[in-house]
Amino acid sequence: MKKIILALLVLLTVGGFSASAQKIGHLNYLECLDTLQTYKTAIKKSEELEANFKTTMTDLQKEYERLALEYEQNIGPGSDIIRQSKERALQDLQLISESAQAEYQKNMEIVQTRYFTKMEEWLKASVDIVGKRRALDYILYFDEKSSIFWVNPDRGVDITNEVITEILKQELANPVKEPGQ
Repeated sequence: MKKIILALLVLLTVGGFSASAQKIGHLNYLECLDTLQTYKTAIKKSEELEANFKTTMTDLQKEYERLALEYEQNIGPGSDIIRQSKERALQDLQLISESAQAEYQKNMEIVQTRYFTKMEEWLKASVDIVGKRRALDYILYFDEKSSIFWVNPDRGVDITNEVITEILKQELANPVKEPGQ
């Protein structure tokens, strides 16, 4: 996000001095990523992790509520052992919940590192290849769904398809390896 804003500021500043000499390209960021099998795999893995996490947390919440109700019912004189046992069970469940959250975060970071970092490298390399081939001065990344700026498709050079071709080559030449491969 900061890179995009900085690039726009530089573009506007430098563009004011020599607007006619600048060659600008643009590409649809998500369209490029959507063509990659690695992107589809990463999204699928992220969604699976999230679904499993939600299921686990829902189950833990139900168990916590059940144990809390039992605990409340056993408060009274002469039931110290049962009360302490229920307190310990509630504390253990809280620890399990915290552990599940930490595991979820760790697994999401693994997906981010293994897949998205690699795709970003491929995209940068592909943009570099196409930008040099086309002798472009600037290349703007945009996403039609959530861009912070507008790109006129009739102006500049749309290099989306060329970048897609190059990024697919990058994916084939340097695939993401699954554990055990």
